[in-house]
Order: sequence, then C-alpha cells, then structure tokens
Amino acid sequence: MKVLGIDIGFGSVKVYSDNLEYKFPTTVAYMPDDQVMEVEKVNVGGKFFIIGRDVKYAASFKIEISSVRDLVRWSGVFLKYVIDKFGNFDVIVSGLPPNAKSYIPELSL
Repeated sequence: MKVLGIDIGFGSVKVYSDNLEYKFPTTVAYMPDDQVMEVEKVNVGGKFFIIGRDVKYAASFKIEISSVRDLVRWSGVFLKYVIDKFGNFDVIVSGLPPNAKSYIPELSL
C-alpha cells in the first residue's frame, strides 16, 4: 500500500512516503493563459497554477495564503501537484492545527 503524508503549512509543504521526503514553499500563482513558461505547474480543472519556488516568476499573479481557510482552499492544488510529480497513492493523510477543527469537512476528500 502506497501511503502519502502531506503537511501543508504556512511556510512550506512537506511530503513523506516510502523513500520520499520532499519540501516546497507554500506558494501558488495563477499562470496567465497567454504565457509559456518553463516552471513547476499543475493543471486543475483546465487552469494552470504555478507552484513553489517558481512563483517568483509570476509575482504579479501570486495568490496570498494568510489563513487556515486559505491553506484548506488551496490544499487540493498542492496535492494535485504532488500526485502529478510522484504518482498516485492508496492513502493520503494530512491534518490541521487543533484550533481549526471546523475546516475538517472542507479538507476531507
């Protein structure tokens, strides 16, 4: 069974699995439709988002992540990026700070 642990924090996203430890900045930006860029990106619903360190190349399109609500809202984009990069997993485990229990239904897949 392939299990993924993902911790989406304000500074970075930490990813753990068998033989896998990966970390990238918790940053995301819209990728303009009219630009071709060689950056780390993910396609979600037909829209492209730039992920991690490469967001610096699209600073004017950066999405501000400043609350737990924002972390939850963009968690699917970060997770899709990880799955695209490392493949599918049978089980995905994540969590929230104890004071954010009200977001559990939104985070559940």
